[in-house]
Amino acid sequence: MVAAVCGAVVVLVASGPSDADSAAVSRRALAAHEAGRLIAAVRIPGQVATPASEPESADPIAGLSRATGPVTVGRSGSWSASRSAAAVRALLDAHPPAGTRRAPGASLTFIAIHDPAGLASARLELTVVATGPRSSAVHAEALVRWLVARSPAERVPTGAHELEITRGAIGHAPSLVVRVSDRARIARIRALLDRLAPVQPGHVYHCPAQFAQVPVVSFVFRAGGSRSQVLAVATEQADVRAPTTACDAMHFTVGGREQAPLLGGYRLLREVSSLLGRRLWTGPYAA
Repeated sequence: MVAAVCGAVVVLVASGPSDADSAAVSRRALAAHEAGRLIAAVRIPGQVATPASEPESADPIAGLSRATGPVTVGRSGSWSASRSAAAVRALLDAHPPAGTRRAPGASLTFIAIHDPAGLASARLELTVVATGPRSSAVHAEALVRWLVARSPAERVPTGAHELEITRGAIGHAPSLVVRVSDRARIARIRALLDRLAPVQPGHVYHCPAQFAQVPVVSFVFRAGGSRSQVLAVATEQADVRAPTTACDAMHFTVGGREQAPLLGGYRLLREVSSLLGRRLWTGPYAA
């Protein structure tokens, strides 16, 4: 979803159910395991009670399946300690739970030293409240977000035997047209496109206004032959900068159906330019 608001573009990225569900279920289990590990790593000085086991929570955006996300899996625990709140805070801050480090600029907030493959982030937040002069209560909340992967259906079909690349402003005749018929080159470009990561759903991005005059590079993959059916189309701003974000992500359709936007267009344009010996990208647009 994209909406213009006061000279800016607000991009809400969300993903519906896809055939990547099985992979998402596996990553959700991985996220739940990591959240449980973070809670188990908390060591409370002067602890007098163990945390109650709480079921994992998963909070997808309304309308999205629990299997596909976007989802943050959470686990929590609570303890009582026979020390003052100040003493407990000082000890916890000085000794991060195993496998974590202090989050920059945050008190009693820790992040995983190494996020397991398939996870976007893992965060542990601790709260200490005084319950008496020499007693306190500690609450821990572990929040783990997994990465949403591209499904096999979100790739350029292998039946693409023709490729037309154009560069030009929307609504105007292209200033550059490159036609590729060599199947080895098409396969190489298809592989470069298929390896790009999708924009992760579940975030709202406030993007600067985009100008219609900015040239757009389009990759149109066709089946070839007399009918020349369009199989997939990818478009990216010619002046895209690195690193790419959701604001300048590559738009991608397969069989006319919109897919998740892709990151990495800056590098892709330069790699394809090198492969074909034609410069596809341009310098930054100046209004």
